[in-house]
Amino acid sequence: MLIGKGSQATLYEYHFGFGVYAVNAQKSNKEVVSSQGTGGVVGTIVVDGLGTVKLGSSAPNLVYDPTALNALKTYGGAAPTPNTFRVLPSGQ
Repeated sequence: MLIGKGSQATLYEYHFGFGVYAVNAQKSNKEVVSSQGTGGVVGTIVVDGLGTVKLGSSAPNLVYDPTALNALKTYGGAAPTPNTFRVLPSGQ
């Protein structure tokens, strides 16, 4: 789950086997991700910058699973992202 910009994302139900990544584009130093009731994550929660995560106390709201991000693929650096452009022959 990707959270780009917003004051806070609240988890109300359980999410299994994935990561929560909060970009924290608003540069908050307060809660960016929280859980209420029995909501939570089996996986990972990552918040950029000084943003925080608030977990409730009524259930195990975070069960860390490092394999949750195994399917994630990223591309970066000076090389172009695969299949995002094509080279045209001269004259076109």
